[in-house]
Amino acid sequence: MSKVAILVSDEGLGGVVPFGQTLRQADFSPILFTGKVDQDRLANWRKTYDEVHVLEDPYDAGVLVASAKDVTAGRQLAVLFSCYDGLVVPAARAAAALQLPHPAISGLIRCRNKYAMRLQTSRTALGTPRFALLGSPQDCEIVGTRVGFPSVIKPLNGLASHLVRKVNDLPELQAAYAELATKIGLSFAGNYSRPLPIDNNGKQAIDPRTTFLLEQFLSGAEYSAELLIRGGKFHRVALFHKFIVDEHGFLECGFTMPALGVGSEREEMIWQHIETGIQTLKLDNAAAHVEVLDTDRGPVLVEVNAGRAGGQILVRAVRKATGVDLLSEIVALQCGRERPMKEEPTLTGRVTTFTVFPSQSGRLESIEGLEAVRKLPGVIEVITFCNPGDVIDVDDKELFAVNLLVAGVEPEELLPLYQRANELVRFVIN
Repeated sequence: MSKVAILVSDEGLGGVVPFGQTLRQADFSPILFTGKVDQDRLANWRKTYDEVHVLEDPYDAGVLVASAKDVTAGRQLAVLFSCYDGLVVPAARAAAALQLPHPAISGLIRCRNKYAMRLQTSRTALGTPRFALLGSPQDCEIVGTRVGFPSVIKPLNGLASHLVRKVNDLPELQAAYAELATKIGLSFAGNYSRPLPIDNNGKQAIDPRTTFLLEQFLSGAEYSAELLIRGGKFHRVALFHKFIVDEHGFLECGFTMPALGVGSEREEMIWQHIETGIQTLKLDNAAAHVEVLDTDRGPVLVEVNAGRAGGQILVRAVRKATGVDLLSEIVALQCGRERPMKEEPTLTGRVTTFTVFPSQSGRLESIEGLEAVRKLPGVIEVITFCNPGDVIDVDDKELFAVNLLVAGVEPEELLPLYQRANELVRFVIN
């Protein structure tokens, strides 16, 4: 009988279907724990998982432990984990209680609380922007003056650029605070439903629905790294240059590797900054998707997404360009196995991903222009992250997009190619 592996998710996030397939390929009997979702999704997931269980509260580690014991009675449970940002901490706590391998929980906690991360890095020589908590409309003036403008306001434990806003002055900050406080409970509600500990002793907590992080806006080239940390040792996988970022909402529209205009010395400096930051945050036995801004004063950590790989189609791009299957790597980490063998890369030279986002909210009727996009030079794959019938909210549109995998395109041709794709793709929304 196969050993059991449990993936914990909510709202369909965290690579539900791909991880189910990966777990089965690793000879596990895959079981999915999820929050309440629609019946169509459940029916689809049951094609991949041996069992799907809807939990009243998947964010409660105690519920996860009790449910795992209940559904695996008489079978050996080998793995319990999550790759959804909002659930990596309770899943790791449940795994620890069940005496299963898990990432370093203290590191996960710091990475999931952006204020805690800033506090930790500010105590070291790592470059850290000015930052402060903003807990009420009345505090906007004093906190805005302390941090300065332009600045960025964001949820403390947000994901997918959700409700991240650049503000240029006090009126914009006041308007952004009101917007975040109004909208934060409308999406990813379970993620924001509990107070966050300010630090690992848990004696002080803050409400992520009313308190946000304000930090100094910094300029510079942006990068994202995929890496693994095993027993304190770093395994570098890929460094992408985020060369197209829509500043309104900070949506990531273009990633490319090798990085544009960066020599080996600068790239090494960025990697060393990332590794120092992860050591500072005490993250271990985990995958990480790390975002860095290379400013005129040097690299600065933007955030560390701990316990998971990058979103959009970065996992696919990494696998084809490097031969490293990040999903298999995460499964191996979570169950205490050695790293899996690398595959033979199928793409050589420059590898790029583009993302085209919808521009308005509403119910999606269709997506036009995909066949024309597939014929553009260098396009290897076109992958949609939304389907007719989906209700699109532009505040969460990173979850609703068309992704392109591109190879062999010269640097000077990348931006015109993206602009052409953006013209061709049309989201028909009513």
